[in-house]
Amino acid sequence: MLEGSYDAYPWFLPLAVEVFTADTHDLNFGDQSMKGWIGFRAFDREQDMIDHFGFDPRTQCSIAAGIEDGCPAAALGAADDGHQAFRDAKGGQWVYLYLDDRNQHLCASADISPVSHKLLWDFNEAVNINHNDTTGTYDIKYYLDFYRYSFAKYAESAEGSAPNERQSAGIQAQLLYQPLSWFAPSFLWQSWWAEPYPSRQGGGQGWRGSSYYFEFALNFTVPMPARSPGLDLSLAYAQGAPTRRATAPFRAAGGRPSRSHR
Repeated sequence: MLEGSYDAYPWFLPLAVEVFTADTHDLNFGDQSMKGWIGFRAFDREQDMIDHFGFDPRTQCSIAAGIEDGCPAAALGAADDGHQAFRDAKGGQWVYLYLDDRNQHLCASADISPVSHKLLWDFNEAVNINHNDTTGTYDIKYYLDFYRYSFAKYAESAEGSAPNERQSAGIQAQLLYQPLSWFAPSFLWQSWWAEPYPSRQGGGQGWRGSSYYFEFALNFTVPMPARSPGLDLSLAYAQGAPTRRATAPFRAAGGRPSRSHR
């Protein structure tokens, strides 16, 4: 279904990609790793990309001795054959593309996102090696947009909101005091820590904590006739709030890379 050849109406391929992203991002889907097949690391700022990889993959390499500037094996290095490939700090194979009209830096992993990796690889080969002036970025953009849309729909409820929790751990304590047979005040406290799903760029967000919730209630047992169901009445006050993890301050982006595509 992905990157195949079809004799069908023009919008069949985008719809197939949209169905794939929607299905694989659903929490009920079996193999959750498949949602990353068409994933991208999309960075709106150069510094975000550098922070993610620990170096600038366009001009630097991560070696045993540290970070090598002006590395020939970098995505835009002297040894690059036009595919704009590079390796991360763990040796994973990636490919890089800059979308000039969106001011976005795209990176795709061969291991995590094989479909997206091939998409960028083939595009760079067509443009930088074969010098095909008719090759466009339409396919890349709808792959990227469907992926980010599905991630937003299933992992975040709205732009800027707290992502859904992938896993959480917490504690709960409750105190109940009953001075009378018909009256019992109570107090409840909950505190928990959670790890959200990855960010829209696909990066891990770490554990956030702690969120808290407390409740104070006045509980009454209303007298009822014999053989009638019991009736309890509670008057409660509750409050809770998440404690967000601090984010890094904004840093201005540097200059654009030499190769860009619209």
